Amino acid sequence: MTMPPVQVQAPAELRADRAAFAWNLLTELRKELIETQSLRTRVIGLKVAFVSAAAGLIAGLQQVNPMLMVVPAFAAIFFDVLTNSYSFSVKRIGWYIRVYLEPILRGEYQIDERTPMWEEFMRWSSARQYSATLGNLGFTFLACAAAAVALSPFDTPLSRSLGAVLLLLFVADVCHSDFVKRGKFEQPKQRVQIPSVHKPSPAADPQT
Repeated sequence: MTMPPVQVQAPAELRADRAAFAWNLLTELRKELIETQSLRTRVIGLKVAFVSAAAGLIAGLQQVNPMLMVVPAFAAIFFDVLTNSYSFSVKRIGWYIRVYLEPILRGEYQIDERTPMWEEFMRWSSARQYSATLGNLGFTFLACAAAAVALSPFDTPLSRSLGAVLLLLFVADVCHSDFVKRGKFEQPKQRVQIPSVHKPSPAADPQT
């Protein structure tokens, strides 16, 4: 059963400043979003540098056990865990802006419905791209494939155990990527609605 919206009579000052409050909050959230995206990019760069250097070092040293190739493979997956956490933060900020802030700005500034707000536009299928996710998972797959080759022919309990754990973690990594799992947030059961206050134009003022 859908509950009716709760009508709240707020002070005129609060209603008049609602657009300014939404804009200021949106600005702060956009700053946080940009910082989170920057952190995610740096984590991916650190992942590429560390995994490449570690794999090259292990492959180049003859006296090193080849089974150590699982180290950069596990590292690549754990770097993806950090990347997925930052991606979730980006989606969470975007969802809040789209559901709570953009409707206020559209109503207060009387933006036409034919003009999509930014987060609304980003939900369009034509505005989405997954090339970064594909490249990141592809790099992780290469690291895991190199580790699988090093562990083959899986003739010892240790190699079989490491191979099984590596496979499970890689499958979990793919399942938590943007290809499969998308951030879904619970819709509020009640929406507090505060009527908009617009100053009437001279043409619409009945006393003029």
